[in-house]
This record gives sequence, C-alpha cells and structure tokens, in this order.
Amino acid sequence: MVADVLADAGVRVTTTFESSEIDTMRSLVAGGLGVSILPRTPGRADPGVVYLPLDPARARVLGIAWSDSSQGVDDARALVSATSPP
Repeated sequence: MVADVLADAGVRVTTTFESSEIDTMRSLVAGGLGVSILPRTPGRADPGVVYLPLDPARARVLGIAWSDSSQGVDDARALVSATSPP
C-alpha cells in the first residue's frame, strides 16, 4: 500500500528502515527520523507526530483469523456473522 501511494504521487524515497510495528514507526516519526503512512488512533495523543489525510483517501481490507481449537472461537464466529453483509 505504501509503495502504491508513493508511486501514485511520483515520490521517490530512500528507505533506511522498515517495520510492521505501528508503535515503532510512530516513535521513529516522533523522533524526527522520517515519515510514515500510519493509521490515526482516535483519542490517542502522539506528541511530535503530525497526521495529514491522504488525498485520495486510501482503505485497507482487514480480516480475522482464528484456530478452531481456541477458547474464543465462538466469539470470533459471532463477530464474523455480525459484520458480514447480508
């Protein structure tokens, strides 16, 4: 997704650090060590981080995974049923 956003904007960057951990990326941005595309967490204060909306807006599809032997399997199935389109 990030590569697509940058390519669409015609931006070329030199990547010096990559992470899949949102808190790590947020800390690097707050420390002045770069920029990132991150979700904004409502109600969370992030000193040193400025959020700007993407234009055009982007979306990411989320999924759910569970083990049939896990303790919360019934709750996971109920969540999927409640959020699935009719």
